[in-house]
Amino acid sequence: MKRISTSYIRTWNAMMMRAALMELRNLSSIKLYIFLNILLSLVLSVAFSPYLQGRCTWEPALPQSLVPYCPNFVDCNPSRRGAGIEQLMFFMNLAVPATSVVVGVGLFSGDILFLKREGSAGVPVWLQAISKMLVNMVPMITYNAVFTACWILLGHSGSTNGWFSLFIALGFASSGVGCAISLAVSRQNLHLVSLIVCFIFAAFSGIYPRLDSVGDAEWIWDLSFARWSSEAAFTLCTEHYADEGLDVSRPAAEQMGYTLGRFEHDIGALWALGFAGRIIGMISLV
Repeated sequence: MKRISTSYIRTWNAMMMRAALMELRNLSSIKLYIFLNILLSLVLSVAFSPYLQGRCTWEPALPQSLVPYCPNFVDCNPSRRGAGIEQLMFFMNLAVPATSVVVGVGLFSGDILFLKREGSAGVPVWLQAISKMLVNMVPMITYNAVFTACWILLGHSGSTNGWFSLFIALGFASSGVGCAISLAVSRQNLHLVSLIVCFIFAAFSGIYPRLDSVGDAEWIWDLSFARWSSEAAFTLCTEHYADEGLDVSRPAAEQMGYTLGRFEHDIGALWALGFAGRIIGMISLV
């Protein structure tokens, strides 16, 4: 019997359609994750919005030459400068990846035998993996777009495009990490593992310990998406002060250990980590 071959394009279209139908099969989970993103974004916004808190999360330090002339009724305590910005970055790196890591971890977990069976039938495993990854981008972008929409409602400093770019890149990077470990995670442990991964990577954000205190081990922090998202968020939160003639980049960099003013570089690093995680997951699968 003559074997009939199918072109890669037709096979890829079929794989894309099946991956999309599998995503839509979990409508209840999609609704739940959208609700969680709205809730997390509003809670985080209420806690750190400068409109609701009556102050900005970053306050430039008062020059030492002016400290003796500071009135008693004005809060000139340097220890409160920057209050809230560190907590904001830490919880942001927990809230945004909360659903994105779940999306990544659930990409291949429990489907290894199915993918291998399809591969033995003539459907390339790498083509199945790429199809699932591409379709998987849709819920990831949707969740983080919803998070961003709620986030900007309460007046956080920084441009809307900047926050949207940051949260989408952060979601892509964190879901890539989930994708890399998805082959070793069962569906029963999916949410627990995702939560643990979020906490581990948030711990390597460069807040505590500071980046400038880790020395030669800084490359470990560079592998964490939280390190790059924190630096980008710090830039977004403080860049508007530069428009007012306030030099906050230098003292902020000295205190936090970040290099500010390279937002595009930070976003690029997040996308690179996301691609790396997906490549690792696909190589492990093949």
